[in-house]
Amino acid sequence: MQRRGRRAAAWVGGRAALVTLWVAAAGAAQAGPRYQKKEVKVVAGERRFTAAERPSEQTAAPALAAEAFRRAVQSKVARLNDAAIATLRQLIKVTDDGDAEKPDYFFRLAEHFRDKKGEYMFRARELDERIFVASTPREKEQLKARQKQYEKLEQEWMLGAIKLYLTLANTPAYAKYARMDEVLFNLADMLNQAKRNDRARVFFGELIRNYPQSRYIPDAYLSFAEHYFNEGEVEEALGRYKQVARYKDSALYGYAIYKQAWCWINLNDPRQALELFLRVIREGTQFAGTAKSKLMLVREAKKDLVRAYALVGTPERAWPFFQRVGGDAAPMMLERLGEIYYDQGKFSPSITIFKQLIALQPQSASLCVWQHNIVRSALSGLGKAEQVVEVRRLAAVYELLRRQGQLGAAVVGQCRERAAGTLRELATLWHNEAQKTLNNDTYALAEQLYKQYLASFPQEKDHYAMAFFYAELLFKLERWEQAAEAYTVVVGLEPRGRYLKESAYAAVISWKNALNVAEEVKDRETVAPGEKFKPRPIPANQQKMLVAFDTYLKHVPDAPERPAILYRKARTYYEHNHFDEAVDGFAKVLEQYPGHELAVYSANLLLDSLNILKRYDEIAEWVERMNKMPKLAKGELAETLARIRREIKRKQLEDYQERGRYRQCGEGYAQLASDYPDDARWSELAFNAALCFEAAKLIGQAISIRQKLIEVAPKDPLAQRAMYMIGANFHALAWYSRAAEWYERFAEQFPGEKEAPEALQNAIVFRLGRAEYELAQKDIEFFAKTYGKRPQFAARTAQVVFSLGQRFEQRNDVEGVIKYYSDYLRDWGRYGGVDRQIVAHAKIGRALWRASCPVEGLNGACIKLERVRSKRTVRKAGGKERSLELRKQCGPETKNRITVLERNGAKVRQAQAHLAEALSLARKAGNARAVTDTDQEEAGRRDQAMRHALAEARFLQAEAQLEAFLALEFPTDLDFSESDARRKQASLRAFRKYLDTKGKLLERARQSYQETIQLRESDLAIAAAARIGQLFQNFADALYTAPVPKPAIPPALRSGAAREEFLTAFSDAYCDTLEDKARPLEEKAVQGLDACLTKSTELSWYNEWSQLCEQELNQIKPAEYPMASEVRPEPGYLSASTDRAGVITAIR
Repeated sequence: MQRRGRRAAAWVGGRAALVTLWVAAAGAAQAGPRYQKKEVKVVAGERRFTAAERPSEQTAAPALAAEAFRRAVQSKVARLNDAAIATLRQLIKVTDDGDAEKPDYFFRLAEHFRDKKGEYMFRARELDERIFVASTPREKEQLKARQKQYEKLEQEWMLGAIKLYLTLANTPAYAKYARMDEVLFNLADMLNQAKRNDRARVFFGELIRNYPQSRYIPDAYLSFAEHYFNEGEVEEALGRYKQVARYKDSALYGYAIYKQAWCWINLNDPRQALELFLRVIREGTQFAGTAKSKLMLVREAKKDLVRAYALVGTPERAWPFFQRVGGDAAPMMLERLGEIYYDQGKFSPSITIFKQLIALQPQSASLCVWQHNIVRSALSGLGKAEQVVEVRRLAAVYELLRRQGQLGAAVVGQCRERAAGTLRELATLWHNEAQKTLNNDTYALAEQLYKQYLASFPQEKDHYAMAFFYAELLFKLERWEQAAEAYTVVVGLEPRGRYLKESAYAAVISWKNALNVAEEVKDRETVAPGEKFKPRPIPANQQKMLVAFDTYLKHVPDAPERPAILYRKARTYYEHNHFDEAVDGFAKVLEQYPGHELAVYSANLLLDSLNILKRYDEIAEWVERMNKMPKLAKGELAETLARIRREIKRKQLEDYQERGRYRQCGEGYAQLASDYPDDARWSELAFNAALCFEAAKLIGQAISIRQKLIEVAPKDPLAQRAMYMIGANFHALAWYSRAAEWYERFAEQFPGEKEAPEALQNAIVFRLGRAEYELAQKDIEFFAKTYGKRPQFAARTAQVVFSLGQRFEQRNDVEGVIKYYSDYLRDWGRYGGVDRQIVAHAKIGRALWRASCPVEGLNGACIKLERVRSKRTVRKAGGKERSLELRKQCGPETKNRITVLERNGAKVRQAQAHLAEALSLARKAGNARAVTDTDQEEAGRRDQAMRHALAEARFLQAEAQLEAFLALEFPTDLDFSESDARRKQASLRAFRKYLDTKGKLLERARQSYQETIQLRESDLAIAAAARIGQLFQNFADALYTAPVPKPAIPPALRSGAAREEFLTAFSDAYCDTLEDKARPLEEKAVQGLDACLTKSTELSWYNEWSQLCEQELNQIKPAEYPMASEVRPEPGYLSASTDRAGVITAIR
């Protein structure tokens, strides 16, 4: 903190001048810049996919023509080979004209010519498919040549047949030919095929007049009907079709009904047409004619019924109706209905139909065609927003087909062409429109189409131009960031592209607009003291802007905008604390454009960046270089450069400090302070010198300079801080008395400083540690008086007041402890934290508990213990064994005999109340932390003290239960001998009652000690473990040390031997009973005490309680548990003890 503040203070004068310069220069700049560019005009190209088709004004003709239907009706005739044709020609040549057979020869030859014509026609048509799928141009040309040959032969044979039929029809000698009606029909049919319909009707008329009963009459009428229909004379045609329909046995009957329906369509009566089409569909299989002709007729009727339905039906009812009447043809009929609706200009119904088709057949190969039809209808009948939706769906359909890969490449390719073409045409069309109307809504809709096109068709040849137009559109809409990214994409698409330079520049100004970037230096002035200069991440959008800058600088080397872009690039690095890059960028502006208006800003920021980087040598170099730039070094900048020269020395010293050269830093500042005693910032120089000496571990010199600073400038804020730091210096040197003096001096003179409470606390700690209680109390009283119970200081005041309690504890002043901590609870308890309340109650409880016993007691228990030291059986070399003395009780004399002393009842109650309150406070705190100190180390210490106090409180509660256990006396006058059964039973009852009561008291105390152990405080856990062992030991000892009663000897026993036997039996029975109960208890005592020693060893924690466990085990089993102070056994058994040195109580 001090270092950063010092650096700012040393540099603040120079930077203030820079700020003044920046603000003055920036005053003329405009706020919130918006960089503009000339918009490139978009030219909409050819409209192949989006041009609106005009609705058809004429009713379409039926697809089924009469000639095609006749061919389907006619049966195939067996072909004659060329030899048969030659034979017929020879017969005609040699037969007289008057011969009755000759006309038949002509007729038969004409029929075979007609068949040959049909043969070559079929051959020609068979090649259509092969030509379409030909893999090479050469193959296609060869097939087309062959097809042309077949078509030529077809014409030749047809003309030959016509000539033969004309010979028969025009020769008077053949007028009576029996098959003349057939001749006239075939001749008229051939003339129709030869496109000589006028001549054909002449012969059909002759057929009707001369042969009214001929089977070809329906054909003749049909010829006239077709003529009138094709000429638009629909009413005349209707009459002729009705004449044909009179011949129900004719194969042309069904066709006549079909064409009547067409007549009614043309006469604007679609309902009658619908009825006739339905009749053909329903009855068609029953009409005369071949199966092929009937199938063809029904198929065409289903197709053309749709046209009539389109005039009278609704889109919603179409599908069920077509299913009912069309069967498998229903999908085709529904598709045709959509097309007819479009042709009729019914765009909304058309859209409905095609959407229904897509829903019905989502896997159809026609999916793309249907969606394109929806788009075409939308372009003519819906608003622009809805059009965008449908066009984007078309692109989605293409993407679906492409991913699925289930259809052929040709189908997917056609769909791609439709989707891409539609998006391209409509986007550019609307963009062009928006440029004329300046309608932002149209711009926005075009944007969606551009976006879809660029995403879906990255490989299209127009992708580059479309990408540029898209960027232009975004710029126009002031979507600056999106526009910048779009222009950057254009630059990357084609390194030598048509729009390279324009896109590079547009990307730059788009980023400037996006980030609200101005060329002046208005957005950052000074660096506040203590500000962090760690490089900050440059946001992603600004990184993209830097890329755009680099792209422009690379591709447009001679642009007038280069200085501004170089400056803005460097400025971006500067604003994000990337000072190395900023230095390079500002240097380029100065080196390349020293006379530009941005050069002065670059100079200021270059020096500031070097200052932050602490590259002071370079600052000096640049100051000299700038002074040599006449276009730059003038006005306020010249004054700033002069001032910076004076600051460089200071900066060098700061650099020493940053690099850890603390001794040179301290010596330099000290020299400056000596050289410039009248400097307005002399205090700062001295202060910095002391800091550097302290960092160099030259504490004596730091103290000396700080004392000089306090002497020369006692009222300077830095002198105040120096006083505190001197205390810290002595603190670091562990010279606690001197540290306390300076801390007290600082706190007394400047109690309002934020470090003052901490300084005074440190002083109190040192005074207490040195047992200087009077001085500590004086400091505490000053602390309480100065800071008191104000919210920000109450907790700290309570802390220092609490700490003085140790004064009474160290003096073993029980009454003093009780009073001090009671006063603390009353006056400061609620401020010092729940943990200190718990500790205070525990300390008071402990003091009262100890004070309640009239004697010092034993290990904290208010008891008197009588026992003889246990001795091991020993044997001297070559000697005999010696036994212990005979007992006067059941157990040996070494067993403990305990007397519980009476405590002061009032103090006991007070003590237990405080202990209970401590535990209660802990329970109330629950999971909430009782210690809330923000200093983690201090919080840890407080928490440890609280947990120890809780464990001690529980232990002392258990101690009360222990004494109650010990106080229960063994019953007297017990007799377990068999001589008096009633007396024995009474004794057993009294004995069992004693055992039961004693056992319950033991278990209650044991549970309390166990809870103490669970609190995991090492010393108290060992103490509790020792007490648990003692519980069982004391219980056993009570049995072992119970006096053996002297029974009344029966008078009958007169001899000494009998009396001795009686007394022995009585004693044995009595002791056997007690020992049976005592032995298990003694084993448990051994286990408990052994566990106590084991835990002590595990924790490496040895105290009076671990010694107690050792002593008790030795008392119970001396051979197994020798005292640690005894020498280990050697050959032969000896009892000896090691020497004990005096305890060291002080270190000199």
